[in-house]
Amino acid sequence: MAIGAVEVGKAVNITSSQAIAGGTAMARTYPGGSNNPASVAETTALAGTILGFYVNSTSSGTIALSAGTASGGAALTGTITPSVGWNFLPITEPTGIYCTIGATINVTFVVVE
Repeated sequence: MAIGAVEVGKAVNITSSQAIAGGTAMARTYPGGSNNPASVAETTALAGTILGFYVNSTSSGTIALSAGTASGGAALTGTITPSVGWNFLPITEPTGIYCTIGATINVTFVVVE
């Protein structure tokens, strides 16, 4: 599954339920080349994109991702009970991504800026 050219990822570390991605869309300007001297502006909705997450520590902790920047949005995943380590989970949701935490877990999401 391709998610486009990803230039930057930002770490978002959480231990309780909160929004992990979302807000406004990104705007980028690409300079023109020798065949096209004009610059090209592009707005993209990658502001609500995660690449995956790293579980730093957990005691039977769970996570569940939903659409939006507040609890109660449409489910993006079921309840996940991850082990310590990296979990590749590319998701794009232009309205944002909210993570609900259960039990005890320290997790770092890699979010596209």
